Amino acid sequence: MNTPLRPWQAAIRSMLADPEFCFPIASAQVQYRDRYYGMSAAALLEDLFFDSVFFYTKKNAPDLIPHRPPRGEKGYDYEMGGERISHKVGKRATPIAVLWDATRHISTWTAPNPLIYHSFDAEGRRRSASFGKHEFSVHALSGVNDTKQISRTALVVRWQSAGDAEVLQMFEVSELKMVREMMSFTSVWSVIRGVENIPANEIDILLANSRDVEDAGITVGAQVHVSAETRPGIYLLDPEVLRDIELTRNNRGQLIPARTVNSVMDEAIASGRFLPLPTWFSIYAADQPPSLYVAQKSQFDDLFS
Repeated sequence: MNTPLRPWQAAIRSMLADPEFCFPIASAQVQYRDRYYGMSAAALLEDLFFDSVFFYTKKNAPDLIPHRPPRGEKGYDYEMGGERISHKVGKRATPIAVLWDATRHISTWTAPNPLIYHSFDAEGRRRSASFGKHEFSVHALSGVNDTKQISRTALVVRWQSAGDAEVLQMFEVSELKMVREMMSFTSVWSVIRGVENIPANEIDILLANSRDVEDAGITVGAQVHVSAETRPGIYLLDPEVLRDIELTRNNRGQLIPARTVNSVMDEAIASGRFLPLPTWFSIYAADQPPSLYVAQKSQFDDLFS
């Protein structure tokens, strides 16, 4: 059963619907993971998300501007609208650490605060799809699979947080060229702008075998069913779904096991608490994230402008 989003959750949903926020965050999922090691990339993605929310709410919802906890205070990552929030970043349904202390053993755990699980999928997971009686597989386009595609059809779709994917446009990418050469950003953007009031984060690009597309009779306007398990995006997990969770542990701390993470991700999708964050924009972005030095140096340059 869907219940209304909390104000800060609704603000994040509105932010991701805005291409000026959605696409930079989405491309960073691939850029950061490609350049930085696991935990460093996760920390940077959390910082980027926090900064994005800060700038969005500063302009659009000043009463929801996020705040970091005082130095040394543990138990949450930031506060919005008077509510403390934990933020975790992972790949698909991976174990989530709730306590970085391997010397303790906790059998069960209950979340004290709402939790944002930022799940990414830089490689573009292969998914099952169907149209009518035809079943086939697709995978989401991302920077790392912008390679030679033989006999592929790119389906530009509107894929909401739940439900089927509506085909908005189709591109053939069957020659031995990079996808971005076969399908320019201008051509994709014209499709997006041609659909009124479509949230940026509901646009995705799925690659399918051209023969499967032809045999199924898929055309623009078709509603294609695509499996949504561990879809990349923001999962808004309320404390009610994280009660008395059985934990596992490794040599670094106590964790929510992957099977439980998968279950609460499915529950978030079913209850309308999932916000998609596709990675297709990364094929048009730079191969590496912006230089941290250049960002710092700009503050120095400003003194002389």
